[in-house]
Amino acid sequence: TLPELAMSLPLYFITYEFVYYWWHRRMHEVPVLYKWVHKHHHQQTYPDRAVIDTLNTGCVESQVGLYSQLALLWAFGKLGLGSLPASLWFFTLAGWMSVLEHDRFERALPFDVFSARDHHMHHAFVKCNYSPYGSLWDRAFGTFKPFQVRPKTGDGPNAGL
Repeated sequence: TLPELAMSLPLYFITYEFVYYWWHRRMHEVPVLYKWVHKHHHQQTYPDRAVIDTLNTGCVESQVGLYSQLALLWAFGKLGLGSLPASLWFFTLAGWMSVLEHDRFERALPFDVFSARDHHMHHAFVKCNYSPYGSLWDRAFGTFKPFQVRPKTGDGPNAGL
C-alpha cells in the first residue's frame, strides 16, 4: 500500500545510509581497508563513467554493501516493519542512485535527499561525504563538504575537480 511504502522506504534509506556511512568512513580511516578494499574505487577523482565507476569495487566492498542491505531488510521484517514493495523500490532506487552519482551530470533531488555533487566531492577530496546517497549523516557527524571546484593541478581529464 502507498502509506506502507511512504513509511518504510525512507526508513530503509536512512538506516542503510547510517550503516554504510560508517563502513565507508572506516574504509578511508583504516589504512589496510583503504589499501586492500577501497583504494582502486578512487582511481577516478571525478567519476564520469556511470556504471563502470559504480561497479569499480572489489568483492569485499560490494558484498558488505549488498549484505548490509539484505540484513537491514531482514531486521526490519523481524521487527514487523518489512514491506516487499518498499524493499523492491529500495533496491531499485539504491542501484539507480549509485549509477547516477558516478556519472558526469549534476543530478539532484529536492531537499538534499540526493545530490551527485556530494559524491563527486568525495572522489575529489576523499576524506568527506561518506554517505552513499544523501548528506544527512555527513552533516550529523561533521564530514560533509559542500561542492566546490578543486584548484587545477594539471591538464588531464580529471583536472579542475
